Amino acid sequence: MDFFIEILNQLKGEYVDIFLEERLVSQIQIEEDKVQKGSSIFEKGLGIRVIKDGKIFYAFTNDLSKKGIDEIIFSLKNYNSSESVINLKKLSPLKMDRQFFIKNNPNYVDLRDKIKIL
Repeated sequence: MDFFIEILNQLKGEYVDIFLEERLVSQIQIEEDKVQKGSSIFEKGLGIRVIKDGKIFYAFTNDLSKKGIDEIIFSLKNYNSSESVINLKKLSPLKMDRQFFIKNNPNYVDLRDKIKIL
């Protein structure tokens, strides 16, 4: 937790997001109604988004060493321009009339079982 507070203290802005992401991505290639190949890729990384003076700055790394994270913090602290200027406004929560439940976590479903669905 102290690590994330250190990042927030270094990046002065109206808003800062820190994304620590781990995910398994499955890809299935189909040609002429036949499965040609399937693969799974494990991705892991850290992204930081800063909103400062109405501008959005974003950096991402898959190098989770102190050096890799320090590099994206440095780039965000020293980035002086952005093409995206935004106006922040308050949003109200979205209310849904239905609830959706995921019965099986897709990360734990065998790729062969996913192919059968197609």
